[in-house]
Amino acid sequence: MQIYVRIFIPMLLQLLAMLAVFTFMAKWNEILLPVICLMSNENYTLPVGMLCWPGGLWFGNDPQMLAAALLGLIPILSVFLFAERYFVQNHSASGLSDSELYLHPLAKHVRCL
Repeated sequence: MQIYVRIFIPMLLQLLAMLAVFTFMAKWNEILLPVICLMSNENYTLPVGMLCWPGGLWFGNDPQMLAAALLGLIPILSVFLFAERYFVQNHSASGLSDSELYLHPLAKHVRCL
């Protein structure tokens, strides 16, 4: 159990952080469930509200749509920046140098054309 807690769990932090970022992106950009469940336009999430913008899908006011898209990017970017420290921390905690990290032991037998 001690090996699991001291070795495997710290090595899984990078994977769990990446999974959290991708799950948040998928749920944040989900369109179908909010359209089905929410009855009024006031309760729509930002991606659904952008689709229901007056004038249709991406027609009309391009600067306003791009500004709304940038506002929709802020939560995803903040989750990524929070999880970024786990990516860097796991790379430095692995104990491998950069050359060992990217070279497989069989790489010396493979010739590049």
